[in-house]
Amino acid sequence: MYKTVCYLSTPSRNLSILDYEALFYTIKNNNDRLKIYGALIKTQDVFFQIIEGEVPIIDALLEKIKTDSRHKNIIEMLNQPIDKPTFSDFGVGYSIINHDATIRAFYKYINSLESNKTPSHSLFCNIISKLINVDV
Repeated sequence: MYKTVCYLSTPSRNLSILDYEALFYTIKNNNDRLKIYGALIKTQDVFFQIIEGEVPIIDALLEKIKTDSRHKNIIEMLNQPIDKPTFSDFGVGYSIINHDATIRAFYKYINSLESNKTPSHSLFCNIISKLINVDV
């Protein structure tokens, strides 16, 4: 059984671009090893993350995220079972969000929320649109 979790948080301190690249590299390696899928978007003042995977792994990761000192003010927006991960073929490790495939993956995710009658669909659509600066 799989689960998806989405959350927003605020970075607790400013890291350098090299620090963020090292962080994303570590996250990607851990996620690949644990078969965790998803996306992490960081803007100047917000982290938006989608994580998907097997329920016990995602539950343990979420608890770890909640105690991570690199961010604060975590707002859990979605935590629900799913049939299969939406981002399992999402091969982007660290990327500036301007690639068509990246944007399509986000909208595929949003559409899956809509088709599953997720109440937060329009909220996610607005958040992602603002974070990647596109019109919906």
